[in-house]
Amino acid sequence: MGSSRRRPDSIVPAMLAWMYFGNSWETVVSYNEEMIQDKDTGLSDRIKARFMILVTIQMSIVNGHRTREDWRQFRKIQKSMGSIVAVTDTVIEEWRKKDLRLL
Repeated sequence: MGSSRRRPDSIVPAMLAWMYFGNSWETVVSYNEEMIQDKDTGLSDRIKARFMILVTIQMSIVNGHRTREDWRQFRKIQKSMGSIVAVTDTVIEEWRKKDLRLL
């Protein structure tokens, strides 16, 4: 089967559309923020979750799927619902100090 032929049962097109147009990036960040806040989450898992938030935000911007303003708006909405977004806040605060850079 050639690479140009698509399988009709493939979820790849739907997954790519969700990543680009849906709230996929925000879902990953929210999930990891919740993991960090969970008292049952161990230190190593919290460190991994923090890293995932940082990389997710960076890659969404680098790939052109989100802008810094999109992330500021996301933070504002999350806070208005009472969510704690400590790592997201830290990443956005770092933008004020220097340009967003890849790890």
